[in-house]
Amino acid sequence: MTFCSFFGGEGMATQFSIRDFFRRMPVNLIARYFQERHNWEWPLSTQDENLEEVLMAAWTNLSDEIRRIAEGDFVKLHEMSDGAGITALLDEANFHRQKEKLQEEWGNDTSIEERVFLAFLNHPDFWKGALCFHQADAIGDRWWKKLKNLAKVPADVTTEAIVFFEKELGQFFFEHYGKGRRCHVDVFRRNELDYFFAYPEDYCRQTLEWEGSELKSRSTKFADQIIFVYDQREGTLDIYCKGIRKQVTELQRIFATCILHTDELPINKKDERIYDLSPLISPEFKFKFSLFSPIEMAAISRIRLTPRYSTDHRVIFEAPKWAENPKSIYKWLSKWSRIENIDAYFVTQAEIKVRIQEGAKVVTETIRLTWPNSCSLHHDERGEMLRKMLSDSGIELKENGETSQTNN
Repeated sequence: MTFCSFFGGEGMATQFSIRDFFRRMPVNLIARYFQERHNWEWPLSTQDENLEEVLMAAWTNLSDEIRRIAEGDFVKLHEMSDGAGITALLDEANFHRQKEKLQEEWGNDTSIEERVFLAFLNHPDFWKGALCFHQADAIGDRWWKKLKNLAKVPADVTTEAIVFFEKELGQFFFEHYGKGRRCHVDVFRRNELDYFFAYPEDYCRQTLEWEGSELKSRSTKFADQIIFVYDQREGTLDIYCKGIRKQVTELQRIFATCILHTDELPINKKDERIYDLSPLISPEFKFKFSLFSPIEMAAISRIRLTPRYSTDHRVIFEAPKWAENPKSIYKWLSKWSRIENIDAYFVTQAEIKVRIQEGAKVVTETIRLTWPNSCSLHHDERGEMLRKMLSDSGIELKENGETSQTNN
């Protein structure tokens, strides 16, 4: 069984296979899961010679109901089994004052998958919050809308305020889109940030579902997802609202009224900072990161140049063998600069490949920087680490007058 799982409202997909899940997860935790959650004993042991096939045989013999619930749980465990998932779990454990306890349970020699499974089994009280944080962290910058200069007042998270917030959001979606009159909001505290996950009612849809041995059509009302992240210290509100960005001001007003108890929104000035990508075309450019960092290497795999005084063409250089020769992009830039004045162009996009050691495996992260101020990195643990690498290397957002790169 292989299928794609979607999360975070971003359409991000990860491939899940039950056979691969059994390969990676400790047998004792799988057995414990079925014993504790379904009161069912797995007929297996770690001494079985062909353990994988024994697991698959046991899986196929489960009742449809148990297998359906287990599939949902295992997909979530699979999605959470990365560095961002560990960060989300630690952040939620910290709120519940159980961070040290969780770290003691993990020890020093457990894999990421085992740590996530242990947290799922031992701490159901903060599993839901960690899942929500992980989903939010997976959403790219371009889907968030930020409002600055809000009054730095505490968020009202009382039951009365949240019920009012749910009612106002439901009414907003019903009036504008003819859906969403019912709405549910979950609230979580993450370090110094307040997260509000809103789930307004979506349109009714027909889905095909297996019910025992019969395939049936069922009318289902899904839930949309809107995320509000409020930072009292900075007086900022970030909203994820894919598909309704034109009405984001109204969502900001609803939040300010219900949660901050203010009816006036500040004037949100556009972020005028830009990336100066010009250092990337120099052969002397080097990415800077600590020797103790999990970053193994970083290399530019793609650069896009645009004429300073024209928009009729672009020039793109790609280095598919960046892993073998991190400086290979400069070979082609050097050849091209012999026939073209490279100073007549400016860098409007760059892709950077970074190899990172995560536990026993090495993963490759692609950073896409697009002029004037777009960055593909998420605001999770890995994303912040790579932003620091860029900043230490001189690639960061700056005021327009502070950069050497311009398009005019």
